[in-house]
Amino acid sequence: WGAQPTPARARAVGPATMPGPPARRSGALGGALALALAPPGAARVACLLAGAMLLRASVPRHLFLQPCQGLASLRPSPLCGGPGARVARGAAGASAGAGGDGGAGRADASPFSGSRPAADRLAGASALTLHLYDHCPYCTRVELVLGWRGLGYERRVYGYSDVEGPTALLGKKELPVLEWADARGDRRKMAESKDIIEALEQSPEGPGLRVVAPQTGRKDLQSWNSRLRKVMNRLTRPRLLQMPIADFATEADRQYQMHKYVQRGFNYEEALASTDALVPRVDRLLAEFDGLLPSQGRSLNEGGWSWDDLNTLPALRVLSCVKPLAWPPRVRKYVEEAHTAAGVPTYFQHAC
Repeated sequence: WGAQPTPARARAVGPATMPGPPARRSGALGGALALALAPPGAARVACLLAGAMLLRASVPRHLFLQPCQGLASLRPSPLCGGPGARVARGAAGASAGAGGDGGAGRADASPFSGSRPAADRLAGASALTLHLYDHCPYCTRVELVLGWRGLGYERRVYGYSDVEGPTALLGKKELPVLEWADARGDRRKMAESKDIIEALEQSPEGPGLRVVAPQTGRKDLQSWNSRLRKVMNRLTRPRLLQMPIADFATEADRQYQMHKYVQRGFNYEEALASTDALVPRVDRLLAEFDGLLPSQGRSLNEGGWSWDDLNTLPALRVLSCVKPLAWPPRVRKYVEEAHTAAGVPTYFQHAC
């Protein structure tokens, strides 16, 4: 779900195979030789450092991409609504946390090292900000836990073609990133959805107990998720571009996403044309999922929410953008109630 590190402005420059200038090529050669021929001892350390610096200087800052062709039909339609505004909100029943990049204190330039126990990471935390893409399943599961724990936070959503914004957080274009002010007022940041969730679950903030139980290892559920992943992208990828979310609010955002997957062999026109063949397959999977829910239907296991739910709900949320699907009532209720409890909207009302 992390996008390739290519800025929107680079798309019109030239092809991806554009060679570097002679200075970059000679820098790369010098760096490689310095690393390969470094002598032992203290001199080796100096050579290794010099070689690494030459290699770093020889790498072009950005890849250069060409815009996708033949995909002009993929635009937000009246059925799906217009582009979404980039707004901040809090978890259900809680106000949005104040702060953000403009908060007091300094910002860490690197991810949390994890040297302290997880329970201490968010001790005294305030002014939580979650940096995310709305359509990203890893971001969604962090939002679910924040909401289920009743924690207020600022929700900062990025356009998919925005490279500088996410990269400025921790050095690479990957989300989610949780940011907060610690007890001293210093700004802290943490990446990786599992690490964020573990820190939230062990935090003294919110309910004292965990709200998410460990994964159960259910083979039936693992098989179902595996079969869904094999078919759902051809239904969801073209339609997500038409959702009223900040991820794809501009043409540059949509072209960025399309180019990323076209490079990997995905064909958007063929995917849309295969809707009639794909929908019955997913309908059967949704009907099968009804049988995986226990009688209470609120979670995948009788004891309440678990990592089984966190690994399944985000995909079902993405799937809610596909209008032709026939959702069994219990399955749709499960998806809507779990997201409503966390204050996270689904795409059902914008499905197309």
